[in-house]
Amino acid sequence: MVATLTTKPIKDGSGSLFLQRALDVSGTGAGPFLPLQTLAGPDGAGPIDLTALFDAVVTAIGAELGASLRLGGNAVSAANPLPVGGAQIATATATIASGASLSGAVDLGTGRLVGIIVPPAWTSAAITFQASADSTNFYDLYDDATERAIASGSVVASRLIALPLSDWLTVRALKIRSGSSASPVNQAAARSLVLVVA
Repeated sequence: MVATLTTKPIKDGSGSLFLQRALDVSGTGAGPFLPLQTLAGPDGAGPIDLTALFDAVVTAIGAELGASLRLGGNAVSAANPLPVGGAQIATATATIASGASLSGAVDLGTGRLVGIIVPPAWTSAAITFQASADSTNFYDLYDDATERAIASGSVVASRLIALPLSDWLTVRALKIRSGSSASPVNQAAARSLVLVVA
């Protein structure tokens, strides 16, 4: 059952009946009934209009934040809202030179890797990674004792490979490797992989 609001006749201290809003815990009209708590104004009189209070608080906070927050060089406002939810998607390019197996470093900034677009041509190989938390020091990327890899069967030309965001939270910058750290595979020509970042 779901609790519902109802109006009940209640007796006051002198036995007189009056109507009061109450919470019907059972949701059936049979009770038990609990009194509703109300907020009084600063002078102690009358209930506060909670909808108006909420609107006033949101407006005040929005005005205060809008004056100090900037998005795209402009103050946050109704015309330039702060995005909430729905990731902002960007791309970066990692290029593996012809005859090489490791790309140059790509700094993802505040974004995190969520996908890789394989170029139209690709010398068959798995993809592994070198990763950095500071954009300076790079290490082979492992999950526990296993090198993080995308199997060669999944690395198909002109395919977008979706990756779980949670796997990339510690990685600020990375290098893409063709093959594994133990067995790198040189690409037959320069290959530019598009990194999808959120």
